[in-house]
Amino acid sequence: MTAEETVEKSKVCFACFGLPEFVVTNNGTQFTSAVFTDFLSKNGIRFMTSPVCHPASNGQAENLVKSFKNNLLECVRDNFNRCASFNTLINRFLFSYRNANHRSTDVTSSSRVFQYKTKTRLDLLNEKVKEGRNIALHKALPAVPMVPLSEISNKLDSRGHNEFTVAKPAEFSPELSGNVNDGGAEVT
Repeated sequence: MTAEETVEKSKVCFACFGLPEFVVTNNGTQFTSAVFTDFLSKNGIRFMTSPVCHPASNGQAENLVKSFKNNLLECVRDNFNRCASFNTLINRFLFSYRNANHRSTDVTSSSRVFQYKTKTRLDLLNEKVKEGRNIALHKALPAVPMVPLSEISNKLDSRGHNEFTVAKPAEFSPELSGNVNDGGAEVT
C-alpha cells in the first residue's frame, strides 16, 4: 500500500470516527513518507512510530495481529468455513473481536467507540429465551374473569351512584420456580 492510499484510507476512517489525538504506527515507508506525515500534521494529529526492531513497543497492535493470525488459521482448518470467502472470514473475526470484552477494560471496543452496546447473535438468542420465559409465565398465570363494563355500570346506577372510581388492583408479581427450559415453571 502506498502513502497516498494510506492517506485515502485514513480520510475514510477519520470521516466516520473523527480526528484522533495521535497515531502510532510501525516504520513502514507508507507511514514515514512526507505525504502521510504532512497529512497528519495538517490535521493536528500527533504522530509516533515504534522503535525499529522492537515490535513489543506497539503491543496492542501486535496482540491484534497475533489474534488475527491464530483465528484465521483456525478458520482455514475448520470445515464450517471452507466455503467462506477470505473477506467473510476477516469480517467474522473483526465482528467477534470488536464485540468481545477486553481483559484490561472489561468492555468491548465497539462500545467504547460508539458509546452503546452493539447487537450480536447472542443478543438475539437472549431475546428468544426472554420471550420463551414470558410465554411460560403467561401460560402459568390463572385466567382472570372478564366482566363487561356495562354490567358494572348498571349495578352502580341501580345503587344510586352516578360517579365511581376504579380501585387500583393489588400488586401481583409472580415468581418462577423451576427451570423454564425444562417446562417446570410454576407460579408461586
